[in-house]
Amino acid sequence: RKNAQKSQRPAAKRRVINWTSVLKLAFWLLVLGVVAFAGFYAVGVIRDVLRPQEVAMPNLEGKTESEARALMDEAGLRYSITRQSHNTVLPDMVISQELPAGQMVKKNRPPIEIIVSSGPMPAQVPGVRGWTELAAKIEIENSGLNWVVIEEYDDLVAKGLVISQDPAAGNTVPVLSEVTIVISLGRYTGPVAVPDVAGKTVQEAETLLTANSNFVPVFGEDEYSDTVPLGCVIRQDPQGDDTALRGSEVRLIISKGYYSGPVAVPDVTGKTVQEAEALLTANNNFVPVFGEDEYSDTVPQGRVIRQDPQGDDTALRGSEVSLIVSKGPDPNLPGPVDVPDVTGKTVEEAEAILTAFTLSVTYEYSETVNDGCVIAQDPPGGDKALPGSTVNLVVSKGPLVEKTAHVTFIIPGIAGKGMIVTVYDEKPGEPIRNIVNGDHVEPGYVYDAEITVYGKGMIIIKLDGDEVYRQDF
Repeated sequence: RKNAQKSQRPAAKRRVINWTSVLKLAFWLLVLGVVAFAGFYAVGVIRDVLRPQEVAMPNLEGKTESEARALMDEAGLRYSITRQSHNTVLPDMVISQELPAGQMVKKNRPPIEIIVSSGPMPAQVPGVRGWTELAAKIEIENSGLNWVVIEEYDDLVAKGLVISQDPAAGNTVPVLSEVTIVISLGRYTGPVAVPDVAGKTVQEAETLLTANSNFVPVFGEDEYSDTVPLGCVIRQDPQGDDTALRGSEVRLIISKGYYSGPVAVPDVTGKTVQEAEALLTANNNFVPVFGEDEYSDTVPQGRVIRQDPQGDDTALRGSEVSLIVSKGPDPNLPGPVDVPDVTGKTVEEAEAILTAFTLSVTYEYSETVNDGCVIAQDPPGGDKALPGSTVNLVVSKGPLVEKTAHVTFIIPGIAGKGMIVTVYDEKPGEPIRNIVNGDHVEPGYVYDAEITVYGKGMIIIKLDGDEVYRQDF
């Protein structure tokens, strides 16, 4: 049967390949591959688009608001700004950020909060004038502020209290701002400069000296002044621009104006005209006027012979003083001649020799020149003098003789008394001396003494001031 079946197969046919169909099939397969690849690519792209991207969170702290905004915009992140007071972070600076810097963040997430400083919180300045320093500091600190202390002297505010403050009470300032308080050191009593009030009126001087309670003006006796007007200060002590303790006294001398009363007239006899004028016109005291010049044998030419009023007289200030000036010796009269030397001569001999002169004689004791002889003369021998002028002679009385006087005296009366015994004689350097000086003696007491007397003299005894005995020697 198998064989039958084999005999029944048709005879095999030869196949021919249709290359056109093959090429078409390959083309469509290629097209399907390209379409499949494109589909898969498109799906990946869409998946990437639809899936949110992540970026690193920027570091915004310490940045300005504008810098923070720029960084967030650049990162493509949404954000919100919240303003908050801060005592240490400056205004418009980032205080903090919701997410830490560097964290990966999806771009499509909700806005990220950024905290930006609006500056310190405001505080009200308390009023502390008149408070103690400690209390003022505490009050300022409790108000959220800082304090700064300045110390000054003050005449009215007690030491340790607040004189003033800045800013003033009630002002609104940022927290931790500084409030300057001025603390009183009390009244200053150290050295300060003394105002120069010379030439000022009394009122002006008092105003300058008492300004700020610096000094106390006190007034000495007023004086006349040719240069300082009536009622103005002539001088002061301490002087202007010196220093003195604050509150101390300044002594003032006030002018009584020009003095026109009597003053002493200078003695200008023997002075040159220039010297006389300088002395008389000093301090505007006098006006020199000149009479007719005269000849003089004793006053050199050009010097004052005499004046009216005379020297040491008084005259009204500013009045005239008449002067007569020497023309020197009269050429028509004989000139000076030599004065003979008569020392050692007797008075009689001297008188005979000096007949051309007028003599003036005084007497002295001398241990070396005989009694009655000339000890000295003026002008001395050999000098020149005008005939008729005076020559002064000192004539010896011989040596001074010491004598012993015996004095006996009985005290009278009925009551004791004080006795003084005094010697008057020519003892050089001690012509009067008490031998007994107030000794108490009783009635009936006998005073008996030997007393030395030099030259001529006398002894006087007094009882209680009454002379009861006198004896010449």
